Amino acid sequence: MSHTHHDHDHHHNIDFKTSFTVTPEPGSQVKIAGEIPFSELEEEREAAIKHLGASLKLDGFRPGHIPTAVIEKHLGEMTILAEMAERAIGHMYPHILEAHAVDAIGYPQISITKIAAGNPLGFTATVAVMPTITLPDYKQIAKTTNLGKESTDVTDADVEKQIADILRQKMAYDRLQAKAAAKNVAQGIDEPADLPTPESEQAKVVETEEDFSKLPLPELTDDLVKTLGQPG
Repeated sequence: MSHTHHDHDHHHNIDFKTSFTVTPEPGSQVKIAGEIPFSELEEEREAAIKHLGASLKLDGFRPGHIPTAVIEKHLGEMTILAEMAERAIGHMYPHILEAHAVDAIGYPQISITKIAAGNPLGFTATVAVMPTITLPDYKQIAKTTNLGKESTDVTDADVEKQIADILRQKMAYDRLQAKAAAKNVAQGIDEPADLPTPESEQAKVVETEEDFSKLPLPELTDDLVKTLGQPG
């Protein structure tokens, strides 16, 4: 027998937002927890007994026509309460998801935490949710990754290498300038030399690059530091 939902509009007097909590769980799951007032549970009693009675076979009664009192006595209050609870949770669950904007996948795993006649029904429902995809925060990752390293290991070595590179570049530049100036003097040109043109120096490029890393470093004096980064 199909069960209609239109007679359950009274559920809307529960504040699903405040009556239930939703806690994120590992593995893209959430755990819903809360209580359903007993008055709401009681609303399910008639339907629960009717449902249980439909499949009950008792001598002297036609199936589906067993009086309520007989069903209650035969099945016991706990069985009826459990059926009421299942139905109440089934009706509440979609409203809870909606109120908390839970994007659930599949069926929830329900655990009854409190059930007794005349008491609110306590339960939890654990359900898988759509994983939220967030782009990684690269700055944060870099910061975290570098936390493990001692900063001195990285920076001092880097700075030294950079200074050495600058000094070598400056020396190479000075040498080229000196060569060009000497050439100009030999040719009787008085103007300050520009950097040699690529054509004229092409043959020497390889030689210069090879020598580049072998150049001895000049002593790092204040005067030299002042000239760093200034050509010539």
